[in-house]
Amino acid sequence: MKVSSFDFSINGDAFKFYGKPYFLRLVFPGEVVEDGRESASYNVENGDLTVRIPKKTTGETFEDLGMLTLLKAKSQKSAPFFFDGEPKTPHASALVMEPVG
Repeated sequence: MKVSSFDFSINGDAFKFYGKPYFLRLVFPGEVVEDGRESASYNVENGDLTVRIPKKTTGETFEDLGMLTLLKAKSQKSAPFFFDGEPKTPHASALVMEPVG
């Protein structure tokens, strides 16, 4: 994956990530913001992409972040993951949530 092809957006309770050929949309239980505190890093050696997304309300608790199916529940109409032209379901352990703020 080329780092230059990564793009993400944050709007209200939604986070969208695109890195050709992957698309991911997550809907959080509270609002997140794009205010300069967000960050992303890519580890070329092991292929890990880490994105940090700040909460709109610092200290707010987001329940059930470990339940990927809940985060994706509202996104069923969005594009699925694709790899080599075939839809794929992401492996749940590939998503690690760490609160920022």
